[in-house]
Amino acid sequence: MNKPKKWIADKIESLDPYKDYIEIWRLSSSYRLNDFMQNFIYALTFPNFIVTDWGSKAVWREDGGKVLHQSTSRVEQTGSANALWWFYGPNDERTLKSIESINKLHVYWAKKYPGAFSYNEDYIYTLAFSATTMHRLKLKMGAPGISEKEKIAAHLFWRDMSKLFYAENGQPITGYPNSFEELVEFCEQYENTPRPTPERANLVANAIYEQFVFRFFPPPLHWFGHQLIRAMSLPTTLKTLGIDHPTQWLRRFSRSLWAIFSGRWKKTLTTQPKAISKKDCGCQAKRKKVFGAR
Repeated sequence: MNKPKKWIADKIESLDPYKDYIEIWRLSSSYRLNDFMQNFIYALTFPNFIVTDWGSKAVWREDGGKVLHQSTSRVEQTGSANALWWFYGPNDERTLKSIESINKLHVYWAKKYPGAFSYNEDYIYTLAFSATTMHRLKLKMGAPGISEKEKIAAHLFWRDMSKLFYAENGQPITGYPNSFEELVEFCEQYENTPRPTPERANLVANAIYEQFVFRFFPPPLHWFGHQLIRAMSLPTTLKTLGIDHPTQWLRRFSRSLWAIFSGRWKKTLTTQPKAISKKDCGCQAKRKKVFGAR
């Protein structure tokens, strides 16, 4: 059971993070997530990116968009794109092609929501959050963070990735932090910036939570699925989105169970993601009853 993690750790330890940062990122990210963990990280991560009025409008749109009507498909597409970037790295032609398609998609939606894709700090936050997610999540769970080599590699990997994206009107992304520690600091400053509660941001987050809960938990445990996500979410994000925090005992209980859950799912570190089942797709109709057609 520990063999997969051991060979990864041993290989990372043998590499130079300043020269081999792409390989270190590949090793640290591409072999440690299955479809449950990938979906959970998505549900935990994406609401942090739509805390602004302009960001949530571009995602929710007028009727919920894909985040409501094609929710599991959206998760799988995001996961597939991330997996490609993480495995092949920022210099590979497949990554370049994938990110250019994202840039073009942003150009398309920027015409419908002018200004929504023009904020440089939103891009930097997404990049910084992506680089530091696993480190901060481990610390939140009471576990040691990632190693120093992994920190250096994460910082350099996402520095290179930042050069591939552009904001509205083709503006390059600038101001990428100079170290892993500065990435964490940027995230904390962004997250602690007081903001009003955008209505659509609340709807986006709840749609994302519902998708995860419907997909992986039986009806009697839906309440636990919601509490699990909230217990592991950033308090600042929950506050901005107008989502209730879990009670203290549920927060402790959920985190304890999450430690057990994550340990069980790590047994299948190298399994391939499952195809979307009819059951997964069928949850769309149920979820529309919750949110309605807007």
